[in-house]
Amino acid sequence: MTTAPVLLMDGSGSIGRRTADALRNAHRELPLLIGGRDLGKARKAADEIGNAEGVFLDSEAPDLGLGDRPVRAVAIFYSDERLASLGYAHARNIPHLGISWGVFEIAPEVAVYMHRPEASAIVLGYE
Repeated sequence: MTTAPVLLMDGSGSIGRRTADALRNAHRELPLLIGGRDLGKARKAADEIGNAEGVFLDSEAPDLGLGDRPVRAVAIFYSDERLASLGYAHARNIPHLGISWGVFEIAPEVAVYMHRPEASAIVLGYE
């Protein structure tokens, strides 16, 4: 049985990479997509992590440039003013985890959840 991967947006950055390493240590079989704007860095991190693939992400595209590729959950590790990651996850009824640098970024996530709470889990992360 093939399991859809978890997408880590900026999975090659400092926090994303630590998260990817922790996931890999806890769940060796879990496939990961290490997404980023720098495909070379994403691929390098994916190779080092193992059972992962580096992918280029286009935050301007509704599908993030991933097409119809299956994804089981999204975690984002940078400020996403356009809410591209949240829109992507919510449209596909998959869980979303975002970290936030400010409480003002949490309000749109709460609003999206309130409009369709049955769609999927939205985990709010705030320092």
